[in-house]
Amino acid sequence: MPQASVLFHETYQWTSRQDEAAAAYNIALRAFQRDQGMPERDWTDLAGDRTRSADAMAGRDILRGVLRDLGFALR
Repeated sequence: MPQASVLFHETYQWTSRQDEAAAAYNIALRAFQRDQGMPERDWTDLAGDRTRSADAMAGRDILRGVLRDLGFALR
C-alpha cells in the first residue's frame, strides 16, 4: 500500500487522498492478480471482508492473548 493511503496524521479520517491511493492500489493489485492467474478482487473489498466481524477475523482477534499465554512478551 502506498503511504498516502494509510498515513492519517492522528486524524483517522478517510479523505479523497486515501480514496485516490486506494483506487490506485486496487488497479495495481488487480494487475498482479491477473498476471498470477488469480481471481481479481479489489484490496478495499478484501480488507473489508477480513475485518467485517470477529468471525471474519478467523482467530486473529484473539492472537495477542494466545501469544501472551504462550509466554511472548508483547508491548
